[in-house]
Amino acid sequence: MNEMSPRPPEPTFGSGLYEGTAADYDRFRLPYADGLVDLVRSELALNGTGLLVDLGAGTGQLARTLRPFFKRVVAVDPEPDMVEYGRTRTEREDDGIEWRLARAEDVEFPSGSVDVVASGNAFQRFDRPVVAANAPRWLSADGVIVLLWSDGPLRRDEPWQLELSRVVDGWLERSGAGARIPAGWERNEYTDEIVLRDAGFARQVEHSVTVRHAWTVETIVGFLHATSFASRAALQEHVDAFDADIRDVLLGVDPSGIFSQDVTFGARIARR
Repeated sequence: MNEMSPRPPEPTFGSGLYEGTAADYDRFRLPYADGLVDLVRSELALNGTGLLVDLGAGTGQLARTLRPFFKRVVAVDPEPDMVEYGRTRTEREDDGIEWRLARAEDVEFPSGSVDVVASGNAFQRFDRPVVAANAPRWLSADGVIVLLWSDGPLRRDEPWQLELSRVVDGWLERSGAGARIPAGWERNEYTDEIVLRDAGFARQVEHSVTVRHAWTVETIVGFLHATSFASRAALQEHVDAFDADIRDVLLGVDPSGIFSQDVTFGARIARR
């Protein structure tokens, strides 16, 4: 894409896409690899001070992972179920995370008050240029944006993943849940790197760590129900048949019920 060309519009994700997924999300989404967390901590010289803002925080997976390295952590999510679940867990565990119900595009923080703006497996759902343009106003002079992500079982590297993806794709079409995924959501022509650079974050580094992970049938089904397109709310009356088909195809590939995958965890650290 020519850098002088107009930027393509951001695809629009509907609201409430993760309604009802909080328990599955908290239980079945993979925690960020220790090796990646160590790289981020070292790169940013985190020492228990400052303010972290986690946008699209879900139930607080990333916020809890990074909580020990900051004085304050604010978790922001637009889904009431997620915020309620996260806040209840915070009260139970007394982890000190502050919760806000808000869209990443709408939330505000005092000028220069934030040290790190982070987003884990969520930036693709935002109007990214709006969030990236707002962040410099919140950030301290040497503040950074950190985007983290990870693979899931729907990669197509292993034979079991090919079969799993085939069945999931069929159900997305059959149930209509595939309509929840807007066209162009991958943003192949307008990457996160370009979005951040357009917003003035010219210095960027990327880290990745790959670990071998063993899934079970239960954790794969649970992970799928923690997505926007295969949640129980998305599948509605098809959920039981969907679950049965997933179990049948997986056990048909490997009756042991254990499915191994190289999972890659990544982080992009962007500075002005």
